Amino acid sequence: MPDSTPEHRHSLATGQRSLADPRVRYPLWPPLTEGCPVTSTDEVAYPLEVGYDYDRVPADLFDRPAAWVPVGKTGAYGIACPVGGYRGVLAVRGSGGEALAVTDEQMTAARFELASRGLWVELSAAAGLAGLRSRPAEDTGPVVCVATSSGSKDAATGTDGAGDCGPVPSDWVSVRAALRGRAG
Repeated sequence: MPDSTPEHRHSLATGQRSLADPRVRYPLWPPLTEGCPVTSTDEVAYPLEVGYDYDRVPADLFDRPAAWVPVGKTGAYGIACPVGGYRGVLAVRGSGGEALAVTDEQMTAARFELASRGLWVELSAAAGLAGLRSRPAEDTGPVVCVATSSGSKDAATGTDGAGDCGPVPSDWVSVRAALRGRAG
C-alpha cells in the first residue's frame, strides 16, 4: 500500500520492502536505515529497497531532457552542460525552491568566502553559495548549500601563481607564517 503522507503523494515510490523477503513491506516514511527489523539478524542487517509504481512511470522519462539551458563561456566546467537531470528539476519543484544563474565572478567570490572558512572547493562547487548570496537576505529558514567537489579537482589549481611561495620547513610555525605572509 503506498504511503499517503503529504510529502509522498506525488511520488512514484510505493513503499519499502526487505531484500531478504520481498513480502515484508513498510511504508516509505520513516526510512529504515538500519536494515529490515523483521528479517535482519544479529549477524546480517538485510537492506530494504524502495518499490515503485512502474505503470505510472512515463516510458520516455529518461530519454528526454528535463531542462535545456544554453551554456556560455565559464570557468565552472564541472557544471557547464546544456542539459540537467530530472532529479534536480523534481527536487527544485518538490521543495518549493528555485534555480538561479550565477556568474563566474559571483562563484569566485563564494569560493574565496568558503576558503576563508577552511573549505577548498573548485569553482563550480561554489555555485550554491553564490546563488544564496545573490538573493535578498529575507530567507528565514535553514538553507543548505552543497559544495560538490574539492579544489584539488579544479583544472585551474596551481596556474595562478597563488602557490608559488617556495619550499617551507615542515613544522606548523613555518607553515602558518608562510600562509599568513601569502594572505597578508
